[in-house]
Amino acid sequence: LHKKMAAIEEATTTKVGIVKQWRLSATECKQKWSDEVKVTQAKQGAPGFPFPMAVSRTLPRPEAAKSWEVWELKTKFIMNAKPLDGEDAELVVEMATDGVLPKEVADAMSAMILKRWAKLVKKSNKNVNAFPFEDIFAWIEANYVDLLSSVPVFVSRFIAESATGGNEWRFCLLEPSAPKVEPELTEEEKEAAELAEFELLKKQMEREAKAAIEREKWAEERRQFQEENGPKVRTLSKKEQEEAAAAKRGQGSRTAKTGSRRHKFDAEAAAEREKSKKKDKE
Repeated sequence: LHKKMAAIEEATTTKVGIVKQWRLSATECKQKWSDEVKVTQAKQGAPGFPFPMAVSRTLPRPEAAKSWEVWELKTKFIMNAKPLDGEDAELVVEMATDGVLPKEVADAMSAMILKRWAKLVKKSNKNVNAFPFEDIFAWIEANYVDLLSSVPVFVSRFIAESATGGNEWRFCLLEPSAPKVEPELTEEEKEAAELAEFELLKKQMEREAKAAIEREKWAEERRQFQEENGPKVRTLSKKEQEEAAAAKRGQGSRTAKTGSRRHKFDAEAAAEREKSKKKDKE
């Protein structure tokens, strides 16, 4: 009887210690991040009370992740039952965002967080039931982008206008499109598809040939029009004719007696030519 009572007392003490340690760590987070942190447990009288117990933080997007279209990242730690003596508490991590969060990404983030959790517990100077919520939530905030990028195939980027009016890369999470599955065709369906493709190609070639003929016809008509209606000689206006005549007068007039401006006037030669003309007349 005494051994049975001692075992019950030991189990009760261990259970209360776990709950107290959990609540203490959760309270520290609540005091630090206020409305971002939520602490829950099973209702009193429910099977397994106070388990399951949960602590969650809804983390607003930090400044380092301002290029991401993910405004909130929620992390929830759940302990469904009391751990066995001498063992660490077994936790479940659930992830959520304010938008789309593919299951593959949520699972990858949970794995990263649990791996970090194990290292924090190992480094802790507390007993095996240490709950370093404050440290893990701070780590999640510092690794916001790395967690969202844990599965690159789900990361989509696009160019958008920045607050300063320029362009910048923006990022978000999207479900990848499923690969298109081609239905299996029978031999008759394959032949029909090939014939349809041939007819489509034939019509396309006919349209291109017709368009080429039309272009050549238009070019020929254009050439004939230019030959028949080539550029006409422009007639000067009355004012332009007067200006041209004035410019010509300003250059001086040439007479037979003065000779060309390019040659000097020879008076003796002119006199000889006059004498020769007179003799010819006589």
